Amino acid sequence: MSKYHHQINLTSEKYLAINDLLRRYFYSLIFKKNILILFVLSVASVSSGFTQATIQDEGKMKEAIEWLENRLSYSYQNKSTGEWWNNKLFFDVGSNEINIKNSSSDIPNGASKNVYYDRKVLLTELDMRSVRIEKVEQGDGRIPKGKVVKVNVIGNEKKIRKSYNGKASSDEYFLQISFPESDSSLYALAEDCKRYFMMAIDMASRIYPTSDSLQNTNLIFNTLPGSYLGVDGSVCQVIELFPYTLELQFFKQDKLFMKNLLKYDPSSHRFNHWVIDAAKGDNHLVELETSNWVRLENKIEKFVVTLISLHQFSIEDNSIVMEYFRSGF
Repeated sequence: MSKYHHQINLTSEKYLAINDLLRRYFYSLIFKKNILILFVLSVASVSSGFTQATIQDEGKMKEAIEWLENRLSYSYQNKSTGEWWNNKLFFDVGSNEINIKNSSSDIPNGASKNVYYDRKVLLTELDMRSVRIEKVEQGDGRIPKGKVVKVNVIGNEKKIRKSYNGKASSDEYFLQISFPESDSSLYALAEDCKRYFMMAIDMASRIYPTSDSLQNTNLIFNTLPGSYLGVDGSVCQVIELFPYTLELQFFKQDKLFMKNLLKYDPSSHRFNHWVIDAAKGDNHLVELETSNWVRLENKIEKFVVTLISLHQFSIEDNSIVMEYFRSGF
């Protein structure tokens, strides 16, 4: 098994003990109250098609990380100051953390550093949809004239841990990687950097079904709470009212236009979905379906909620599909 295959530990105070049995499983994550919880996927219990999909995702993750580590290791000179800046990116498989190191020196890759920075953040804390390229017309310091690839933390929360000359500094909410105009070979890497950053964030956040129905149920109810932005500009707030009870509030232009309830009854092992409006509340059963995705589905009503990743889900209602991406926790 590749070292890049989603071997992601908890970020709570204590790490889970991982025994030899876990070597036979693929790893995936759920997010609840800022704690990453580890779940396992039994290879023997899934279909060959789904197994192939996880292998393909593993290959994409490996490709993205190898590109980022190899191609983002370079030096460049800020022509306006004459100072050389050295850039490196490291990925830690065990913690799913990236560390971008920047240092300045009087010569390329000089052993004597004038200043050096570390910026550390979990891939799963970064907003895939925020990855963008911006032009820099007037450069300064480590950001010369050229382009930068910028990546924000979800919800612009300051989760990027920065250190300056080895000492903790103020936390930040976005990363920026410089591609100077003065070096045509580096300048040309900006588009690929954007693509591979998006791929790495996407693959690190993917969720896969497990062989246990209760684990799949927990994936839904532990992952969904938070704020989301729909591709149509609508906003969805998912609130945990009680254990195994979620309220989905939908807004357009700050006006509430619909409420849904999702509830699981452990005693009967049944799922219910309510559509609530001012006149009435429609209630129908939904079933847990895990052949390819973790989803709740009512085929008669043509209603489906699909959990795609830690930060993405979709709702299908009467054959109309709407995707939502996390905008806050």
